[in-house]
Amino acid sequence: MKENGLSVPGDIGLLGFSNNDLTELFDPALSVIKQPAFEMGEIATGYLLQLIESKHPVTDLKQKC
Repeated sequence: MKENGLSVPGDIGLLGFSNNDLTELFDPALSVIKQPAFEMGEIATGYLLQLIESKHPVTDLKQKC
């Protein structure tokens, strides 16, 4: 972007998904959406175990935000 004369955030914006603190070292700066990956895995595993152990067909799916 620098080589092409583009400025951040004037001409273009950057956004990433990461739990890595190294993104603070980027130039130009990178906005980051951090994801609680471990907690997401725990919740997904709990739902999966409920599906496996259920004696009735699961028709009511849950969404966790």
